[in-house]
Amino acid sequence: MTRKMRKNKEESLQRSGEMKILFFFVHLLSQSLLFFSTWSS
Repeated sequence: MTRKMRKNKEESLQRSGEMKILFFFVHLLSQSLLFFSTWSS
């Protein structure tokens, strides 16, 4: 039982890490789009 809980905790930590990476990429993409839109005009 404890081993199963530990496994679930590790999976949730990995999932949150993936979400942070995803949000970082989205932020980076929006920043680059904003930069290009201001630079081109």
